[in-house]
Amino acid sequence: MQSTRIPSGALTNFFLHLDAGELNDARAYFAPGLVTSSAELDKSLETASDRLRRYQIERKGSKSEDLTNGEQRVTLLGRVRSAAMPGMPNPGPDEGWQETNLITARMVERGPGWRILDFELECCP
Repeated sequence: MQSTRIPSGALTNFFLHLDAGELNDARAYFAPGLVTSSAELDKSLETASDRLRRYQIERKGSKSEDLTNGEQRVTLLGRVRSAAMPGMPNPGPDEGWQETNLITARMVERGPGWRILDFELECCP
């Protein structure tokens, strides 16, 4: 876990919760008062989590862009490869990896840290 006082830290924590299937914990990273819980939001979290768990992922940093009203767009960078299916041989340590953007979120500082307004999972189709 990383500090939510930096945008990339909050997004990394959100990403880790999605990857672990901890959707209630992931919801805590949305901006209170600005993002309303809904069936559509819940479905997007479930879908993103399911997609992530089909891949091996290595995070390799982040990039950010200042937007208006103190918002930032933050992207986690990394590499992914399909997880080995049960009964199939594991790939070699350097086989099958693809460099990619993992997730992008529009974020705002809210309370003691940064929170998510919206996100897009860019990896793991």
